Amino acid sequence: MLVTPLTRRSFKNGSLQDDLAAWAEVTKRVAAEMHVPLVDLYATSVAAVQAIGPGAALDLAETPPPPEVSTAAETGTTIAAPATPKPAPLATEVAETPQGRPTVVFDYTHLGPGGAAVFSRQVAFELARAVPDLRPMLVP
Repeated sequence: MLVTPLTRRSFKNGSLQDDLAAWAEVTKRVAAEMHVPLVDLYATSVAAVQAIGPGAALDLAETPPPPEVSTAAETGTTIAAPATPKPAPLATEVAETPQGRPTVVFDYTHLGPGGAAVFSRQVAFELARAVPDLRPMLVP
């Protein structure tokens, strides 16, 4: 079983940026060559994210966006996500956050609970279609 990548949620002039299409195509080609089932998450996630648009797509993120990201999305074009904070200090330095605990920042890739629910439903549906024998084991 192979699964194409989930789309990122970056827009320009109201159109979702097609920045992972090449990865999806390679995955599809390998699935065909290996004769294994394929879940085309890229196609279904692109359609879903394009349909809801840049503003609503922000709601799928792991953490809420900063105000400037929300304002930009209202124009139909997303801006670069804020830079990731510096990594935790070395053990010899005073740490403000425990080491090993990731700092959650807004980005256009990672999902929060709402995004996970949307796309896990897509995967389950497509998996049931690709491998019908799995249907009884999938939670709708």
